Order: sequence, then C-alpha cells, then structure tokens
Amino acid sequence: MAQKLNVLLMTVRRDIEKMSHVARHVGPDKGGLWEIREQTIQQKIAHKMAYVRFFLHMSEKSSNFAA
Repeated sequence: MAQKLNVLLMTVRRDIEKMSHVARHVGPDKGGLWEIREQTIQQKIAHKMAYVRFFLHMSEKSSNFAA
C-alpha cells in the first residue's frame, strides 16, 4: 500500500491507527477484511448535521431581520 501511495510504511501505519475508531481489521493479516463501525459514523454525521442546522437557523434569523 505504501508503494502504491508513494509514502513511507510508517505513514500508512500511522494513518491506519488514526482510523481505528472508524474501522477495525478482522482476520489474518493477509486474508482479513475491514469492518466499518457504523455507530461511530452515525455519531459523526449527527454532529455535522447539528452544525448545518445551526447555521441554517442563524441564516434564517439574519435574513428575517434584514427584511
């Protein structure tokens, strides 16, 4: 993977460790697969949606005030 991405092996290992809260490797190193942790993804989406709702709400307030 490091060769394909043209980065150091340490970079790939570091990035995989950072992603451990989103996905985990199941099975042997050569034949395993990655399992996505959906709960974590849903939490991140909910968190971002809260920001979107907030900014839309503030945008509506400012446009109503200007009118």
